[in-house]
Amino acid sequence: MADELAYALSLNRTLSFLSVDSNLGINGLETLISEFASTSILKLTCPLPMTTLRFPLDFSFSSKLLRALEKNTTISNISLNSAKLKNVSSFLQVNKTITNMDLTGVIDQIGFPELTAALQINKNVSSLNLQNSGIGSSGVELLALVIAVNSTISYMNLSRNSIDFRGAEHLATALKRNNTITNFKLKSNNIGFYGAGKLASALKVNNTITILDLRNNDIGPIGAENLASALKVNNSIAKIDLQENDIGSTVAEKLASALIVNKAITCIKLQDNSIGSFGIEKLILALKINRNISIIDLAHNFTGDKGAETCALTLQVNKTISNFNLAVNGIGALGIKALALAFQRNNTISHIDLSYNNLGDVGAGFLASAFTINNSITSVALYRSGIGDDGVDRLASALKANRSINRIDLGDNRIADYGADRIASVLNVNSSISYLDLSQNSISNIGAKSLAGTLKTNNTLTYLSLEDNYGIDEDAVEAFVSTLEVNHTITTLKFSCRTFPDTIAYLVENNRRRLAETFFQETFNYENVLTLQSDLEHLSSFMKHSFHIIRSNEKIKKIIQKADSDIQQKLIKIIIHSLVPIPPLSQTYYAKVLKCLSIRDFHNYSPWLDKISVVAGKIY
Repeated sequence: MADELAYALSLNRTLSFLSVDSNLGINGLETLISEFASTSILKLTCPLPMTTLRFPLDFSFSSKLLRALEKNTTISNISLNSAKLKNVSSFLQVNKTITNMDLTGVIDQIGFPELTAALQINKNVSSLNLQNSGIGSSGVELLALVIAVNSTISYMNLSRNSIDFRGAEHLATALKRNNTITNFKLKSNNIGFYGAGKLASALKVNNTITILDLRNNDIGPIGAENLASALKVNNSIAKIDLQENDIGSTVAEKLASALIVNKAITCIKLQDNSIGSFGIEKLILALKINRNISIIDLAHNFTGDKGAETCALTLQVNKTISNFNLAVNGIGALGIKALALAFQRNNTISHIDLSYNNLGDVGAGFLASAFTINNSITSVALYRSGIGDDGVDRLASALKANRSINRIDLGDNRIADYGADRIASVLNVNSSISYLDLSQNSISNIGAKSLAGTLKTNNTLTYLSLEDNYGIDEDAVEAFVSTLEVNHTITTLKFSCRTFPDTIAYLVENNRRRLAETFFQETFNYENVLTLQSDLEHLSSFMKHSFHIIRSNEKIKKIIQKADSDIQQKLIKIIIHSLVPIPPLSQTYYAKVLKCLSIRDFHNYSPWLDKISVVAGKIY
């Protein structure tokens, strides 16, 4: 397989991204490396050569890889995610093309000095991902020296690196001098209030950072107050993430005062900060004045109905907020009623997330009344909101008239067959909904078949999840299989049931645009099937993951006809496994596949066709 893939790469003129994961083995990867290491081949035969390389988690031939990278002159993006490499920094000193590097989990404290030394020489890298490398504050001290003088890196990710307040201080000093980094991520470290204070002092000087991620850093009230002070004078940060920092309600007032004067921030995330209804009130009142923020995340902050009512009053007058997250806030029917009234009057909000609240059927009814009037909301998340068939009935009536909502999440509610049937009636007439999540409900075959039936005429829905509805069995799935023979739009269809036999069909060959992504989680051994499917994906320079395209692609037919018998059988196996990993099927079906590929001597392939009809997912 590696030889064929390497040969394909030597001829390919369009491939821009390649992921080999763990499918080729050590020898196969070495063969592949030799291809992209040979600059003469790439220059002579690939005017538009491969520019992105991603390698698997664990391999031992680092010297060959690094020597290849030193020679290669075309690859600009490389991901070595968690690969066990030595001297990974050496090629950076000579390579002139790589601009984007993902070194997640690759560099440790031992290798970090070499990396920082290489980065001081390298003038090409603009994106550097070092998350989850355990470099600690001592490693950050070395990196800070690079940051202070580097003039090319614009994106830096240092998340999950055990950086404490000392490391944050080094970074703050460097950021006062740096004028190129625009996206800076320090998620899930431990900088604390002292480190946050040092970064706040840097933000008063730095005017290039536009995206700052400080999520889960134990900043606390003191650190948040210092950051609020910095945001009053900083005019560059547009997006700031302060989730999971235990800010508290009192300091939320300080942040609110900063938002009143700040003219740059468009997105602020404050999820899981124990802000409470008092803090929410202060923040939301600031948004009556602020005219810049379009995205605000206040999930998991114990706002309750009182906080929701405050939010509603602001939404009636605010004309800039488009994305509002109030999930996990203990909001009941009264709070939802107030919000629903605001949605009727607001024409700018497009995404609302009210998941994990206590809407119930009454709250769903209030929202339904809003959806009949509002024409700006496009996405609604109501996951685990206590909605049953009565609530869905009201929502369905509204959605029949609504023409703006295209994405709705109703997962983990109390929806049964009646509710599923009402949703199916919506899909019969609605021409806007493209994403529908009904996972983890109480839908059986009856409701599922109603949904399957409506998909024969619906040409808008592209995603449907019915996972973890354990009343659904193979009878309902067969209804979907029949539907997908005529439906040309749905691309993702998800099921999950412990009772599915391993032999059930989960990909359908006649879907003209794409094969449905159908997952049988629990008992179906899909891992090996996906491994075979990935082989086809890696040959995507001349194969398409669609029966319709393969059937009409003369290039594929010629490749198969001209290949020697061993390679020919491999390619046909890959195609058939990718299209139909659903044995047992009759030899007549396989004969039709071979006929579409212009393979006339069917009997030459019958032995292995018989074999793959025995066990689903087995690799040959």
